[in-house]
Amino acid sequence: MTRQWTISELERNGKELIVKTETDESKVDLETLEAGSRMLADSDAKTLIYVIEDESSFTYIRFPDASWEALSSVRGEAVPVVLELSSAERETVRITLSDFWQEVDYLVDNIEGNANYGDEMMEAVEKAFHSR
Repeated sequence: MTRQWTISELERNGKELIVKTETDESKVDLETLEAGSRMLADSDAKTLIYVIEDESSFTYIRFPDASWEALSSVRGEAVPVVLELSSAERETVRITLSDFWQEVDYLVDNIEGNANYGDEMMEAVEKAFHSR
């Protein structure tokens, strides 16, 4: 089964955008994860999903539409996006989400004006990520 964690906080920290989520995984397990350099769209939940992975599984990092305005505000700057995972021990593991902005651009460009994603998803993307 694919794990799914939803971003609970976004914070601009100097030259990075820090995105945070809490997990019930051990720090040792979290340290095996790495950026997958790809994104998906969940039209029903109006969510963009960044994929992280280890040798045997994928984990979906969910960016719900409530986070899109914050993403859009720094999108043109292409600052590195760093995922901070809080472990069961409340220790932090950091993963730089490689190719994050290229993947966002690709999805936004494909979703804008494309009702195949559903009217609600299309309108939400157009509203949050209006022309840069």
